[in-house]
Amino acid sequence: MSDKQTGSRRVSVRKFGAGKSSAGMTGPAEFAAAATDALSRSFTTQAVVLADQFRALMRKQGVPPDAIETFLSSVSIDDESYLTDRRE
Repeated sequence: MSDKQTGSRRVSVRKFGAGKSSAGMTGPAEFAAAATDALSRSFTTQAVVLADQFRALMRKQGVPPDAIETFLSSVSIDDESYLTDRRE
């Protein structure tokens, strides 16, 4: 999508997940079952744009700082991914 008056253009990428995520913790044995359930229900992944990395990559290509910040200030993420239940 392009705006001819401002010379701006929307860019987008789509990535698909592969592999797995895992989390672990240690605590009193008597509460291990409760902790396992709570961890399973509270552990997730999150899609983010690493702003410092984006800036560095754009600078490496000679993009001026104001253009870089314009892109970053308009970033939006539509994350429809989720973690499935654990496999026994």
